[in-house]
Amino acid sequence: CSSSTSVSTSSSSFSSISVVGFIKSFRSVSSSSSSLSLSLVPFHNNNLSKDMRGIRCFSSSTLSNAQNDSDTYVPVQYPPNHGTKYNVIVKRNKQSRMFREGSPLVFSGALECSYQLLKEQQQSDGSTGIPMGAFVSISVSNDKSSRPENNKNNRRGGGRGGKRGGGKPKQNNDGDSSYPHLHVSQNEPTPSSSISSSSQIVGYGIYNPNSMYRVRILCHKYTHPATFDKIQSTFKSKESNDDENNDKEEEKVKKAVQTIVHDKLINAIQIRQALNLPTTTYSSTTTTSLVTDTFRLINGEGDGLSGLAIDILGGTVAVVMSSASWCEIYRDAIEEEIQNVFSNYPALSSSKEGNSGSMDIVWRNTRSRLEQDGYFNKNNNPYQEIVDDDDDSENT
Repeated sequence: CSSSTSVSTSSSSFSSISVVGFIKSFRSVSSSSSSLSLSLVPFHNNNLSKDMRGIRCFSSSTLSNAQNDSDTYVPVQYPPNHGTKYNVIVKRNKQSRMFREGSPLVFSGALECSYQLLKEQQQSDGSTGIPMGAFVSISVSNDKSSRPENNKNNRRGGGRGGKRGGGKPKQNNDGDSSYPHLHVSQNEPTPSSSISSSSQIVGYGIYNPNSMYRVRILCHKYTHPATFDKIQSTFKSKESNDDENNDKEEEKVKKAVQTIVHDKLINAIQIRQALNLPTTTYSSTTTTSLVTDTFRLINGEGDGLSGLAIDILGGTVAVVMSSASWCEIYRDAIEEEIQNVFSNYPALSSSKEGNSGSMDIVWRNTRSRLEQDGYFNKNNNPYQEIVDDDDDSENT
């Protein structure tokens, strides 16, 4: 892979500029796909060594100080699960078929209902829906009654179907986005077993009541079966009265999110290395450098992490770009897992002379996209500061 840009990627040039200036210099490099030419080469596992490399993490507050931002970073709190297991059921019809077959975004109109399972002796909290950022399981309804009837009264003209009722189904005045939210107690096996028998789980994701994308599927049963089994094992672990011997529900959610990020990162690294990225070969006969150490490691939905992008810049800086609320809510868990993975794959870091092989991690986010995703209230951001980066290079 070679870049047509004339920007130097030597480690010496990185050390002479600030992190903010470095990122601005390489925005075009990390986002321009037209200037990159990829060639498939055999994948070699011997390029991966297990020695640990130091990783320094820069929070968004570091960047905001350079940009005279007066906001203060506040650690993100996980959604209060209180031992509650959240679930959504997708309608079984033609419109929701793409969600069942692996599409990462579930629209509100595709949901039949949502429900939460209460533990023994746990009382209903009276909630009318699932909170933002809750980790949910996604199931597909087996009820044929959820499928729209194909009759003339339920069809309208226009569209590709012409004027004879071949267009889209009519919509109710309140829209198709309204669906009931149920509270199911595990002490009452009849309702729970009835719901389970009338649906089939297909994956796990993050719920957002403020977005048209109600659920971002992060792990699909059929596209990532190994990851799916790990998450199921996490939540199926037996619980007792001794909290020291069992993970709390919040810890299980964090573990599930980190399992997904870990597996998707490993897959992305293996794909890039199959494309010989990063490339560390130099030409001894010409002055042309064959090194390519600037590339996109995570490309949002393309790598199974909707709303998240990671650019490796010069083998010394990893820029994490967030454009979805779930990334901000689980930021601590994501950063922690990125550090763990990068430590075990030092081949991503530059090993040139004068470089210690460490990787600086910088977190950036796009306020406009987070506003669209419902992450902000009408007054301000209740979670953390935002470094506004309206760069459209995040293909998420």
